[in-house]
Amino acid sequence: MLSQEKIVERLNAALRYDWQAMSQLLSQRVPANAQMVEHPAIVMRPVQTPHGATYRFGVLGLLNGLLYDATPGDSPKIEACFTEEATPELYAFRLGADDEQATPDMRLLPLSAMVTGCGYRVTDRQNNIWQGVYAGAKTGNIEGVHLRLADGSLVVIYFHDVAKILRMNI
Repeated sequence: MLSQEKIVERLNAALRYDWQAMSQLLSQRVPANAQMVEHPAIVMRPVQTPHGATYRFGVLGLLNGLLYDATPGDSPKIEACFTEEATPELYAFRLGADDEQATPDMRLLPLSAMVTGCGYRVTDRQNNIWQGVYAGAKTGNIEGVHLRLADGSLVVIYFHDVAKILRMNI
């Protein structure tokens, strides 16, 4: 059986490959019947409706229910970490812990990991966001992150102005 650390490592690797798909998968919830609500380990989330509370669960609740016993002193459960923005984004998985250590953002990539022809969202140091397909590091004598935008135009973000890079599926 895989260790908890290895499972978290593999989830974070999948997140680095496609954080949007992982985020969509993680956000899916299905309704649970009364018997499932009574399951001792699968984590449910109550949702208030005009007809009262209903319970829903998702992939992470199911995964934690399969991996761990609901006994005191059991191992920490796998948690999903989201940004604290108006529209939260999944950025990492980790084992639940009492201490709030900084969790690295698994969406971020170094410049050296960019692949020509793949989609990226680049934030510059002025917090402008550019999203497009990476066209390379150099065009003529202009060096930087060259992105082909959706409208067909090409934008260059100079290397020293790049604050963060996220891989996208566009």
